[in-house]
Amino acid sequence: MSKFRFHLSYPHEVRRRREEIGMSLQDLCNISRVEYTKLQDIERGKVQHIDSPTMEALLDALDADGESFSYDYAPADYPSVTRVFVRVEVLENYIAEHGLNANEFAARAGVPASTIYGFTRRGKRACRATQAAKIAKAMNIPVEEFAAVLGLYPAGA
Repeated sequence: MSKFRFHLSYPHEVRRRREEIGMSLQDLCNISRVEYTKLQDIERGKVQHIDSPTMEALLDALDADGESFSYDYAPADYPSVTRVFVRVEVLENYIAEHGLNANEFAARAGVPASTIYGFTRRGKRACRATQAAKIAKAMNIPVEEFAAVLGLYPAGA
């Protein structure tokens, strides 16, 4: 089970996006593999926190990016946070292994190049949680492998 969760500020945004692209709730259930009743509860605002795999499945199924919904990103059992600490070495390794520069990776991730330069050149170690989620998605890794609230990195990480 994921140690992280998302708190949707406006659950109706899921329904709005689903209807915008002409998708039924059953279609969303089939594509995302999220239980029908859970989707109903999310759209009605009955579910306050969504785990990372569910949020990623919804974003993928709705062909949406991380900016499509208003949400806070938080570790389970901790208050919602908007800033997280990142493992810069994960990002640096990815960029090097794929022969990218900071501008190319930033464009791929949909974040400002200054965010990437902040990590790779200026020693920045934290960013907005939404940016961390976009960066992790661009690297095709779970956000937990890239970002954490201070003190929540797994042992040996």
